[in-house]
Amino acid sequence: MCSQVLISLLIIIIYVIMSLLILFIISCTTPAFGSEETYKGVQDYFKASQIQLLHSIEIAKIKIANVHNSFTGRLDVIHYEQQLMLNDIHKVNQSLIPLQSLSVNRKKCIEKFASKFMTRIDVQRHFEMCRDKAKLELESLTSKAKESINSAEKYANQNFFENVKTCSDLHVENDTALELCSMEYVELATENIMDYLETAQEQLEMSVFRTSVISRDAVRCTYKVTSKVLKDLGSSLRDIDSCYRDSILAQIETEQQIDENSNTINEEEYQEE
Repeated sequence: MCSQVLISLLIIIIYVIMSLLILFIISCTTPAFGSEETYKGVQDYFKASQIQLLHSIEIAKIKIANVHNSFTGRLDVIHYEQQLMLNDIHKVNQSLIPLQSLSVNRKKCIEKFASKFMTRIDVQRHFEMCRDKAKLELESLTSKAKESINSAEKYANQNFFENVKTCSDLHVENDTALELCSMEYVELATENIMDYLETAQEQLEMSVFRTSVISRDAVRCTYKVTSKVLKDLGSSLRDIDSCYRDSILAQIETEQQIDENSNTINEEEYQEE
């Protein structure tokens, strides 16, 4: 009889322990919200809000990309002008090559003055300096706008869903309070992110204004290079022609002097006879 009672008591104790264990497992695996439906709804709400904000961030990135593309398009003029100068130098060099074969004097003059104008490598380097300086200034101008956009994106990706846990910790098993908390946090997150984006927009507008100044300075830079190239080319070609004419005149004078000396000698010999 006693053994049956003990067995019954043991069964009851085991049942109680199992029940408590099951309750413990359920409490650990179930979210700390009033209901599973509310938990899912809050997650979906945060996710949808995050997607909308990330879309706004992508639009801000596109605006910066458009500014870069527009500015780069204006710098294409520098590349076009560079090619014109390189072609001019190539044509001059090609025209001087056969002239060196005409006479020794002409070859000496070409070798003496052709080195005064810039080589193709020098021209390319100077144009690239103008272009690289402009690009560097543009990157500096848009860096603040990029930082603001990066801050907005970081907030949306890293901090946004931390608010879900905050609300769940504050409002355990209270669906209404949980929903209100979620709406407040989404509103706050939206406000913070939009502040970042508005700041980025203002910074970008200032950058757009400055790009006109940078473009103007880049054009002036290339104009100086172009002017020097053309001036040096013209001056070198004039010096080559002048050098050759002087050598011809000097040769003619030498020949005339030789003829005069020869005639003088002949006259003296004739008189002696």
